[in-house]
Amino acid sequence: MSEQKQWYTNKQLFEQILSIQNDLKDFQIELKETRAMIKKYNGLREEVGALREEVKAIENKQKGKKEISRSVLNWGGFIFGMLTVVITAIAKLM
Repeated sequence: MSEQKQWYTNKQLFEQILSIQNDLKDFQIELKETRAMIKKYNGLREEVGALREEVKAIENKQKGKKEISRSVLNWGGFIFGMLTVVITAIAKLM
């Protein structure tokens, strides 16, 4: 009963160690690729943020132009009428 049997032979242990080393190398390669992809993603995210700001600026310009056009249309007739009244009053005084 005191007989002890080895679980693995030296050759089997060596093969397992080599297998683990290869797995670690593969893992390191995948980890480097993942880091590179994350860096790319972060760069793209910053670019998208900058583009969003540019689009917002363009949209705000368009809204401003529409507001000015609407104001000109709304107040243009009133201003024209007032100018006509002033010119007519000046013409009658002379």
